Amino acid sequence: MISAKLKVKMKRKAASSIVNFIINKKLNVTSLSCSNLNSYKILSKNKFPFCEEGNTLNLNFLKPITNISFDIEYILNTSKIGTWGVNKITYQYTELGLYTPWYPYIPNKNVVYNLEILTKNNYQVTSIGQMKMKNGKILLKSNHSQKSILLFSAKKLFTEKLDQGSANIKISYFSKSHKDFAKLISRYSNNILEYFNSILPPLVSKKNFDIIIANRDKGGSYARNNSIIIQYVDDYESKKSKLFKSLAHEIAHLWW
Repeated sequence: MISAKLKVKMKRKAASSIVNFIINKKLNVTSLSCSNLNSYKILSKNKFPFCEEGNTLNLNFLKPITNISFDIEYILNTSKIGTWGVNKITYQYTELGLYTPWYPYIPNKNVVYNLEILTKNNYQVTSIGQMKMKNGKILLKSNHSQKSILLFSAKKLFTEKLDQGSANIKISYFSKSHKDFAKLISRYSNNILEYFNSILPPLVSKKNFDIIIANRDKGGSYARNNSIIIQYVDDYESKKSKLFKSLAHEIAHLWW
């Protein structure tokens, strides 16, 4: 179960009296308040193909506006999210992102965010961006605008910072047995970055980016701004060629 209290702010290019967000089908909205709001409703439809678990949160305002700010409280209680297996909430491992979607989400719009995260039973949390502890809370701030807000949580978290020549890589994983896999991914990443930098307009020198090794057996990998989430692969020694190509595909997203 995850519960949240969020303040969402956005500015539209043109005034509108109707604004739609995507939210998870299993999300129970307990409170929503907004000035100039006439009504809101949740529609069991969603045209965005990457949010198979999404409904539409429809906000209807009294008059067309450009600056929108609303407070929302909700609970999401589920053990399995979606058929792809990319995101999930379990006792062992939690991964949240746009595929869920676990917060009011607008497709293809970049966001910046500040979150205060509370966990129980000493769960460890990681994400993309700047994280620090303060007064028992985990503070998460986006260093760059992102297409989605990612959260990862597990009982154990392992993090290594690696200097690979052309890049500073922070790599996170959730099982001690994944350490050698993490080192392989780091080495491959450096080789791929060096090659892409030689044939494309190079990224800023000493590029900083995150690699998070997802502790799941399906769903594949994906990329975000300055970050890559790659699925752990069993018996990866026999699948190195496929793994290398998959990683090269995700790293190419740092340009596209």
